[in-house]
Amino acid sequence: MLCQFTFKNFKSYKDETVFDFQAAALPEFKETLITTESAPDLVPVSAVYGPNGGGKSNLLQALSCVISTIVKPVHELGKNRQSVILQQKVDAVPFLFDEVSADEPTEFKLFFLIRNNLYCYYIALNNDEVISESLTRKSVTGKKTAELSLDRKSG
Repeated sequence: MLCQFTFKNFKSYKDETVFDFQAAALPEFKETLITTESAPDLVPVSAVYGPNGGGKSNLLQALSCVISTIVKPVHELGKNRQSVILQQKVDAVPFLFDEVSADEPTEFKLFFLIRNNLYCYYIALNNDEVISESLTRKSVTGKKTAELSLDRKSG
């Protein structure tokens, strides 16, 4: 279950942006929240709204970009078979309105909950090349974080 999506240096977003599914501590609609033992309550639905040109589409494209980057290798392996995954690839275009950001990587973090473990998947892309990737796990009630995969960096 997706708990939080974080990204930075993607299209119109220079700084880190957080799309959080954790519920606020409000008593209204408490019965509609997704609750699990020892984990924060999550909202079952989220909405993105704002003015034209405010970045709504780019937020969704950032999520689509990280999904397609993860799914593309699976899709490539299955080219000889009927494809089940029909995700369009979205390029990781950095923030181009200053000279520094254009050369920096685009970074994504997905926080998700499976049973009593909170996972954080991190990937950094530069020119559509994975330059860093990691996966960590932490028990919801624990304090220690475990690295599940080696940090992958290419030079």
